[in-house]
Amino acid sequence: MNLKKDYIRRLVVASVLLVLVPDAWAYKRSVSETGEPISWNRRCIPYHIHQRGSEDVSKGDLVEAIQKSFLTWQGVTCSSQEFYYSGITDDDLVGYRLGGPNLNTVLFQEEASSWQHPRDVAALTTVTFCREIGGACLFIGQILDADVEFNGAYLRFSTSDPAPLTRFDVENSLTHELGHLLGFDHSTDPVATMYASAPPGETSKRDLDADDEQAICDVYPSVSPVPACEPFEVDGDATGAYTT
Repeated sequence: MNLKKDYIRRLVVASVLLVLVPDAWAYKRSVSETGEPISWNRRCIPYHIHQRGSEDVSKGDLVEAIQKSFLTWQGVTCSSQEFYYSGITDDDLVGYRLGGPNLNTVLFQEEASSWQHPRDVAALTTVTFCREIGGACLFIGQILDADVEFNGAYLRFSTSDPAPLTRFDVENSLTHELGHLLGFDHSTDPVATMYASAPPGETSKRDLDADDEQAICDVYPSVSPVPACEPFEVDGDATGAYTT
């Protein structure tokens, strides 16, 4: 039996996926193949930035923009979800490695041979979650790993303000992708950060809309007292995970 095929589900989010949510809000949740909504079972999610960086942006500006995007989701007051920056990595893996280690990585793919997706997609998030219970999998739909790729091979990026109309804004793009990392699908609200469309030069998705805030508050509500974040790394012992 091919364990990777049978037990790991990899959800690649680049375009529209349709799922149901309560009628009062337009946000949508990504779901497993059997309909269970996906989410993390941790309040604190670590992330790394790949050492390659971007050919379009200085490393200092890039790290700052990436950290701002994570802080935007973390700053919603009705949620206690938190991210912590775990440093620079040289690990190129996108997806889940059985046996580990696994990192949640933000990386730019600067070579055409490394970008295995449509040329006009600016960024894409690969989420690995559980399809069965066992090992590290406590529930079906539990997210184990998520990696965000930027299409540096075919598109240009910027951290300038305002962003050039010929380039995609890093913070705008990543804030959207982090919604996918959290388990959210595309919203039908055209002003939401999780709305599917994002043209070059757009910066409005740097900030969350009420629909996005409601999503994280519903799925990851605030807790009290808020426990401290501790270092964490997915160990790869996920006998009930599945990837596509």
